[in-house]
Amino acid sequence: MRACLIGCGGISKCHLNAIEQLGKDAVELTAVADIIEQRAEKTASEHSCRAYTDYEEMLREEKPDVVHICTPHYLHVPMAVNALSQNINVVLEKPCAISVDGIKELTAAEKASSARLAVCFQNRYNESAIFAKKLIDSGEYGKVTGADALVKWQRDESYYNADEWRGTKSQEGGGVMINQAIHTHDLMKYIAGKKTYSVEGKVGNFHLKNTIEVEDNASVFFEFTDGTRGVYYATTASASSTNPIIDIHLEKATLRIEGDYVFGIHGDKMKMIYSGCDDTGKVGKIEWGSGHLKLIKDFYTCINTGKSFMIDSVAASESVADLLAVYESSLKGEKVIIENFLKG
Repeated sequence: MRACLIGCGGISKCHLNAIEQLGKDAVELTAVADIIEQRAEKTASEHSCRAYTDYEEMLREEKPDVVHICTPHYLHVPMAVNALSQNINVVLEKPCAISVDGIKELTAAEKASSARLAVCFQNRYNESAIFAKKLIDSGEYGKVTGADALVKWQRDESYYNADEWRGTKSQEGGGVMINQAIHTHDLMKYIAGKKTYSVEGKVGNFHLKNTIEVEDNASVFFEFTDGTRGVYYATTASASSTNPIIDIHLEKATLRIEGDYVFGIHGDKMKMIYSGCDDTGKVGKIEWGSGHLKLIKDFYTCINTGKSFMIDSVAASESVADLLAVYESSLKGEKVIIENFLKG
C-alpha cells in the first residue's frame, strides 16, 4: 500500500517509525506534508519521499491508500473527513474530535466512505493492558464492580510555548483531559468493559493561569450504564510525570495496571502478577509508549483482510463525548447524562 503523512511534528515520529518497521513490501511512504516547508523537507529527506506544504495537493497527486494525520487537534476532523470522502483510509491521532458536532461529522463520514479509520489509542496494545483485559474477561476474579484512574504528568510553560495551538480552547479543545488523560480514560473503560451513563466533574487551571486557557487539573465521577461507578483525577501540574494508574475493582480482588505491570490487590496485600516490558518500535516521549507500531500494523492488516478494527470513529468518540460532557458538567455545576448531551 501507498501511505502519506500530514503533520511532521513530534508524534509523527511514532507513525514514521511504524511505517518503516512494517517494511516496503507492506507499505511505501510516498510523501509527507507540513505547513512549515523546512520541516516537511527535512522529514521527506530523512525518509526518502516527497514533501508538500499543502496536504490537499498531496492527496490529489499521490493518491495514497492510507494517510496518517498527526496535526493539531482542531484539524483532525476536517482532514479526516476530506480523506474519507476520497475513500482514503485514515490513521488519526487522538482526540478524534473536540466537539459534539465534530464527532457527528466524523462518524458520518466514515459510515459513508468505503475506506476505514483508526484512532490512536495505542495503549490498548500495551502488554499489561492485554494481560489485564484477558484476565478480567476470563471471570476468574468475578464481575467488575467499578474502575478508577490517576494521571499525574508534568507540563511546563516551554511545552505550551513550543506550538501556538497548545493550551488554546479553540485549537486544542481542552487541556489535561482531552490531550493527556484521554488515553487513560479510554484504557480504563476498555479494560473494564464499561460504557458511561453520566459524568459529574470539575476542571480548573491552578498552575499556568497566565500561560494557557485550558485546564491543568480535573476530577471526575462516572456512572456506568450497568450501575457501577468510576472516579479519576488528572493533572499536568505535577512536579514530575509518573505512569498512570488504573484500578479495576472486581468481586474477588482489585487489579492495578501501572505502566508495564499488573498487580493483584486483596485487602491490604498487593502482589505483582504480571511484568511485560515491550520496547519494540518505541520512540519519542515515554508517555507515548510502544503501542503505535502494533496499532498501525493491526490496522493495515484489517484493511488487507477486511477484518473489523476495534478503534474506529464510533469507538474512539465514546471517550471524547465523556470528556466533553465533563467540561459541560464543570461549567454548569451539575451531572450530565451522556445520551442527552449528545442529542444537544
